[in-house]
Amino acid sequence: MSVSGGPSAHLWAQIEATLPTAQEFDGYHERDLKAFLLTAPFGGVAHHMLRINQKLNLGIAAAGLMAALALAPLAPALAMPGDTGSTDTPPRTITTKSYQDGWNQTEGGWAYYKDNQRLCSRWILDGGSWYYLGQDGIALTGLREVNGSSYFFDAQSARMGTGWIADGEDWYYANASGALQTGWQKVNGSWYWFDPTTNVMATGVTQVGNASYLLTSSGAMATGWGIDPATGSWCLANSSGALQRGWQKVGGSWYLMGDDYRMLTGRQQVGSSWYWMASGGQMATGWTHTPEGWYYASGSGALASGWQKVNGSWYWLDPAINLMATGLTQVNGRTYLLEDSGAMATGWVSDGTYERYFDENGALLATVEDDVITWADADKPTATDLVQIGGRCYYIDPQTGKVHHGRLSLNGLEYVFDEMTGILHSGWVQDSAGQWSYYEDDGTPRTGWSYIGNRWYWFDSAGIMKTGWLQLDGAWYYLSDSGAMATGWAKVDGTWYLLTGSGSMLTGWQSVNGTWYYLRGSGAMATGWIWDGTWYELSGSGAWVTTHYHNIEWAGQPNNYYCGPTSGYMVLRNVGAWHSASGDELSIYNVAQYMHADEYGYTSFQDRWFSRGMNAWLGSDVYTSVHTPSYETVRDAIMSSYRNGYATVVDEQERRGGPHFNGHNNGTFAHLMVVDGYDQSTDAVYIADPGAPTLWPSGSSHFWYSSLREFVQTYMQSEINGARERIGVHYAK
Repeated sequence: MSVSGGPSAHLWAQIEATLPTAQEFDGYHERDLKAFLLTAPFGGVAHHMLRINQKLNLGIAAAGLMAALALAPLAPALAMPGDTGSTDTPPRTITTKSYQDGWNQTEGGWAYYKDNQRLCSRWILDGGSWYYLGQDGIALTGLREVNGSSYFFDAQSARMGTGWIADGEDWYYANASGALQTGWQKVNGSWYWFDPTTNVMATGVTQVGNASYLLTSSGAMATGWGIDPATGSWCLANSSGALQRGWQKVGGSWYLMGDDYRMLTGRQQVGSSWYWMASGGQMATGWTHTPEGWYYASGSGALASGWQKVNGSWYWLDPAINLMATGLTQVNGRTYLLEDSGAMATGWVSDGTYERYFDENGALLATVEDDVITWADADKPTATDLVQIGGRCYYIDPQTGKVHHGRLSLNGLEYVFDEMTGILHSGWVQDSAGQWSYYEDDGTPRTGWSYIGNRWYWFDSAGIMKTGWLQLDGAWYYLSDSGAMATGWAKVDGTWYLLTGSGSMLTGWQSVNGTWYYLRGSGAMATGWIWDGTWYELSGSGAWVTTHYHNIEWAGQPNNYYCGPTSGYMVLRNVGAWHSASGDELSIYNVAQYMHADEYGYTSFQDRWFSRGMNAWLGSDVYTSVHTPSYETVRDAIMSSYRNGYATVVDEQERRGGPHFNGHNNGTFAHLMVVDGYDQSTDAVYIADPGAPTLWPSGSSHFWYSSLREFVQTYMQSEINGARERIGVHYAK
């Protein structure tokens, strides 16, 4: 504090008025002057010093006086925290026994002495700390008021505190001059409240003016969520710190704050509605499980009560406590069964002892126990006819009142009641022999064809369901082990059968999704080779194989006449007959010798030298020949060749000016060729021609002819200039 902040002018005037005159001062000892200077609350300015010097006529220069004053410790009044410029009690000194200068321990506490004089009612700055000496000269401790301001002095050291000060569990805050603060104070960015009366920092929920605030255990004012240190409860403050009450929405969830500002949890009533607040304070919606049980809250959070339909099921929520009920429950005089999930049960429910039926509204209708039916109104049934309960029919014995078991003739009809339950048979029933029947709701069995559950079944005159093969009206049907009539493909004992949409078994050729299958007279799907007017090949899956090949490796005839030996050579090579039965090596010329072909070939088909030569080479009667064959003969020969592996050879004839194929010369022509491939579905034939392209370069060694029928009619059945002796087909038997 500056010098100007010292004692006020009127105080200096008082000091000057009490000073002795020059004459009076003669009796003062130098020590007395020093004591006087020490006891005065100096902090004045130079002209006051000069006036004192003039009054006392000390003959001391002003500079010298100032220097003398500088030798003495300045009183706290020169820079006193919170100084108002006045004191309640004028400074004074107490002269006692001899004390050393500075601090001395006395009976009353610490006192400060100068020249054996105890300083009183003043501030002392010592070692950078401030102290205050009371009227008795003892340094103050604890919470004390000085010149209208509150200060806190350490109980042990008597030092004046600044900043944060702890006294037991109480906290204070003093500014830089040591004055304790009250009201709202912002310290290091946080707000604190200090009691205006006690100066103590507040914690917990504190009312200030018309609002309440949450002051944490550190005293800092909370915003947003905070915990009340007194109760451990959560509180919610707005951005200015004011605590909130009632419904508050935070982060998309609703919270309920009580009148005491604490966050509420558990079941809470607001107006006429109840709500469930989770342990985290959030308002629950939908199903909520609690230690007490299940609650259901609407979208607004209000807990439901009474009957509530949720996701298609009915639930009962106790109107008194909102909890979901389970088990047998009485509601308005009716009994309901609420499952463990709370959902209301309907229909028949068994617990091992009782069988109860609950109608479509969930109300208990009847109970079956020990073969006795009890109605919900406790009236024992007296009906002597069929009694229907929830889709079940019973017969009540008029003598015993119990349900009937087994067969019963009633009103001219035959009924069957279950041996165990007494329920009239309806729907599927299996007898003791394992046979199945189907009964109408009135207990009569079905017979003949019956459509049940989107499947057809057949029952005999006794109502017994049929399985396996069934012949009716000349048609065969297959009934699976379940009794259901089969349609489409059905595998029976490892064999496939094809049945129509009406269940009748198919035979013969059948097309399924564009693929042909052959079903024998028994209905069994054929595989492999079959004869049906001609040969057909069926794959392992039963599908018709339409196209076949021998994969003949072509060979060109060496001259104009050896088309027969060359064709035979290609066939023999294809089957791996590399040597004749006599051991001759396979070659075109050796084959020609076996066929008795000279340089002009052979001229008489009747001699059948091609087939004879092939058989001689093979050493077996394999080949045969047919002169001017029909289309069917050639077709069957070709198909047979794929079964036995020996390709068919055709002997065709062209005529001058007539049709030609594959680049042949235009003239009368007789020629042998090997049939390599055949497409049975289109009748196209694939031929290996030994004459092309060796003899006629424009021709192709293999060529397709679009119609075998046309080929046979044109080249193997037409007479050419009266010469038909060589037209024919050679094929393996």
